[in-house]
Amino acid sequence: MVVCPLCLLASASNQGNEYAGRRFYVCEQCNLMYVDKNHLPTSEKERERYERHQNSIHNNGYVTFLNTAIEATLPFLQEGMAGLDFGCGPNPVLSKLLQMRGLSCDDYDPYFFPHKPNRTFDVIFATECLEHFHSPCVDISYISSLLAKNGILTIMTSLWEEEMPLKDWFYLRDQTHVSIYHNNTMVYLARTFNLEIVYTDQKRIILFRKI
Repeated sequence: MVVCPLCLLASASNQGNEYAGRRFYVCEQCNLMYVDKNHLPTSEKERERYERHQNSIHNNGYVTFLNTAIEATLPFLQEGMAGLDFGCGPNPVLSKLLQMRGLSCDDYDPYFFPHKPNRTFDVIFATECLEHFHSPCVDISYISSLLAKNGILTIMTSLWEEEMPLKDWFYLRDQTHVSIYHNNTMVYLARTFNLEIVYTDQKRIILFRKI
């Protein structure tokens, strides 16, 4: 019996597939692709992996990458909004980029900036972090609780598609990538967490508004 960590659908018939030495299952209800629980990395392995990331304000490629999420969100931003970078990693960059545009943004990361926010935010960025969630139902519910009514949630995570050559997909080779989302999964998130999709590029960037 396997249980989807997002919608909690239990299945006795889902045999899964092997990708990059790990078994992944696809949920019939929400289309989340999730790793077998026996292949979940330990917190020590996760932290070690994140500390090796070469993410900094001086990494032009990484800055350009983050700016794609920021630019998609700009039409929905207003002066005075309070922002949060959820899962900012050891070297926060996105909040600095927003501050350079005159926008306030706090940082939160369970490993590196673990002080949990005790307020709501007008805009939350979750860039390249949802794929690391062991319990996306719990984690996304928490993110939603931090988002003010009419607030914007910007998610950046590479989406899987049925026609993709998954055996060769780099995203599945990262041992800390354990929850992989589909466009249908994003529709499920909107329906479940009282959100509406206001923008999607169908590949990586999805913006939600809290209803």
